[in-house]
Amino acid sequence: TRGLAEEYLRFLYTEAAQEIIGKHAYRPRNPAILQKFADRLPALPMFTVDEVAGSWDEAARRFFAEGGVFHAIYQKK
Repeated sequence: TRGLAEEYLRFLYTEAAQEIIGKHAYRPRNPAILQKFADRLPALPMFTVDEVAGSWDEAARRFFAEGGVFHAIYQKK
């Protein structure tokens, strides 16, 4: 499966993949392709993981680890 995952990542940022992403109402990273879908995907304030959590490690701990935000939201009641 590693080979397939690597191939997917190589494809993900190509123009063809970015077009597919935009057509399905996801936000392309390619600015030129994003512009094509501007009527459906208006500009949003963006932020980085570092701005929110300080680092990817801290984001993983704070939001996705056992007892983190994501875990708390999806607790079975």
